[in-house]
Amino acid sequence: MRERGYLDSSFRESNLQTIKGNQAMIRSTLLVLLIVAPPIITAGVMRTRERPRRFFEVEAGRLYRGGFPTGDQIRRMHRDLRIRTVISLTSDEDRPRDRDLEKAIGELHLRHLRFAMSGDGTGELATLDEAADALAAEEDGPIFFHCAAGKQRSSAALGAYWMKHKGKSLDEALKDLSREYGLDAEGEDQALAEQLKKYAQYLRERSGQTVEEADDSAGE
Repeated sequence: MRERGYLDSSFRESNLQTIKGNQAMIRSTLLVLLIVAPPIITAGVMRTRERPRRFFEVEAGRLYRGGFPTGDQIRRMHRDLRIRTVISLTSDEDRPRDRDLEKAIGELHLRHLRFAMSGDGTGELATLDEAADALAAEEDGPIFFHCAAGKQRSSAALGAYWMKHKGKSLDEALKDLSREYGLDAEGEDQALAEQLKKYAQYLRERSGQTVEEADDSAGE
């Protein structure tokens, strides 16, 4: 009985030592994480903030899209991507972010164009047409165009540009916007899809084409 009691005591002591060792290892691991993790997280956040939300290169070295940029983001894009023109699809509300953007554009002597649209990408078709032409201006590139979130208004302008200057049909434009930029034509972006349908009709009327002729041209 004494021997068994001695073995039980030794076993408990061994388990206790193991638990203490594990606790020490956990404390050491947590200490390392507390030291190492913040710089890594900070670096990741800083890398994310180098570009606006939903930043994409649309055409290599010439055309970029995204959400509303800060002044510092514009400075970095000018430095890294040689941005020469900023196209705003938002209205000028003279808020701090608008003044910050205007300050950076002024400092860098960039070209700034504005084609104000509604938040869902709808608005005057003539304004959308002007935005499409501005995106096509090779002499103004590289170009960065933006709205507030980098979603609907930016997709409206890009879809119009594709149809007018790149020969895409309405269906092709909608499919590419869906595949590349998450357009939900049957859901939250239904109004935007309808706007692009109206714009396709607007282009046909201006060119004097019938719907059939436009479809035939797109298929060639």
